[in-house]
Amino acid sequence: MSDQIFQSHQERLRSGASNNFSLATVPEWIERNTKSPKDLAEPYSFLDHEYQLQILKDLSPEKVVRKCSQIGISELSVREVLAIARIIDGMTAIYTLPTANFASTFVKTRVDPIIAASEELRLAVNPNLDNSEIKQLGNSFLHFKGTIGAAAAISVPSDLNVHDEFDFSDLAVLTTYESRLTHSKYKMRREFSTPTLDDFGISASFKRSRRHWNLCKCHHCNEWFLPSYFDHVKIPGYDGDLRHITKHNIHVYRWEEAFLICPKCGKSPELGPEHRNWVLENPTESHAATGYQIQPFDAPEIITPAYLVNRSTKYKRYADFTNFNLGLPAQDDDNALSKQEIEKLHVPGNFPGGMICCMGADMGLTNHITIGFKDYLGKRYVVHRERVALADFEKRKRELAIQYRVAVSVMDSQPYVDLVMRLQNTDPNLYGAVYTNSKNVTTFTVKEQEEEPEEGKLPIRQVLVNRNKAFDDLMSTVRRGEYAIKSDEKEDETFVQHCTDMKRVQKFDQDGEMHYVWVKSTDGQDHYFHSMLYLHTAMDMAGVATHTTAMPTLVRSFKQSRKL
Repeated sequence: MSDQIFQSHQERLRSGASNNFSLATVPEWIERNTKSPKDLAEPYSFLDHEYQLQILKDLSPEKVVRKCSQIGISELSVREVLAIARIIDGMTAIYTLPTANFASTFVKTRVDPIIAASEELRLAVNPNLDNSEIKQLGNSFLHFKGTIGAAAAISVPSDLNVHDEFDFSDLAVLTTYESRLTHSKYKMRREFSTPTLDDFGISASFKRSRRHWNLCKCHHCNEWFLPSYFDHVKIPGYDGDLRHITKHNIHVYRWEEAFLICPKCGKSPELGPEHRNWVLENPTESHAATGYQIQPFDAPEIITPAYLVNRSTKYKRYADFTNFNLGLPAQDDDNALSKQEIEKLHVPGNFPGGMICCMGADMGLTNHITIGFKDYLGKRYVVHRERVALADFEKRKRELAIQYRVAVSVMDSQPYVDLVMRLQNTDPNLYGAVYTNSKNVTTFTVKEQEEEPEEGKLPIRQVLVNRNKAFDDLMSTVRRGEYAIKSDEKEDETFVQHCTDMKRVQKFDQDGEMHYVWVKSTDGQDHYFHSMLYLHTAMDMAGVATHTTAMPTLVRSFKQSRKL
């Protein structure tokens, strides 16, 4: 019998053996068929990571895990996917990470070593389909993909979608993967991530789940409590807020002796598995997904209170420590404009009259219009805000342009390109906005092309808005006190909601570098904030005008400056 025939025979026997397991016995499969990453001669063990057993044993098709970093969840997710691929012979799984390079490195450093150390997995791999993008194990297939820069999901059916580093992936692309599960009878889905902002990404998913927290029972007084860094970690001789310990003063405190206390008796409790229990926070709510919050205290032999205190001094932004080391959402001034900041802009009464104005419009079935001007000192005033139905937009735009002496307008080109081009026929200073994403610090670039029928060229009049840099500039301008908004009872509340819905979060780019991007919340609306950005851009394009008689000069000088 040849080696190839023997291996095929052995594989069939092993596939039959795999049928002795089920999704309910995934932990046992992992322990029997994979090895310890620290000692390949030893079977895998959940020692010091006992919290993982509950997550694996949970048979919910959809599971959401909001976690701190370096807690072993990615390692767990790989082993679970490999186990399911062998238990359900013939299934397909899609495993995503933020970028293709990230996914490739992950396969080489996390997935391949687990397979190589396991005789069961190694013999199941088809050598003709064994690379950093796809693996065949028996009759099952595993696909590993990035999301940043991907136009859409891969066109293969799936039984299990696993989205690792969820918050740092392209959420729009991840949404397209949902259709891949349509024809599966399993429809399994996993989301894992350190969080960023509340109501965004993994935190939004966690809120829409049956939320589990790992409580501790104090062995001194039998009090059940949820360990908290800010409430229960203490440093001998220090009674202040842990947030006040920085890299500049940590050396004066006994941080290496930091310990966790019970909120009832004040003694230090044991945090081992025999003193822990997963508790469902919202038993009366019916959600499709089951959620788990993983804190550093869930692996007390790996992460100590002293380590956490030390790590809290290593970040430029304290929110990053809260996200990565505590596994909790956090927001600071870098992330968004606050409700108070926007409300403070609203001013009752009239603004200076006789000014040349600009217009910004965010287009949709309901169009959001903002009109304002910039005075000779650089102060920006928003004098009018209005929501207009698409059917009434052309007429209303003309009326507002006359009423407010609008010199320059910027409106988004999508989704109504034909409308923008038609309006440009009668308004030479109307520009269609197109969002771009460039590392260049320039916030916008104007592009014009005269009509040349003989060469087949259509007239183009558009402004390329460097989306993330432009929103950064808008936020900075607001915070410098350069904006005032005329109060309007009908629009103020909606305007505040839209301007605070968008958040500035960290994402990987296609080169694997972390940078900030502006995103809206899962369920929120952001139309007025886009309209404000278009107005902000129009003001910068138009320059300064101080009187209505300057309008013709303003328009001519603007047009001429674009042609230099």
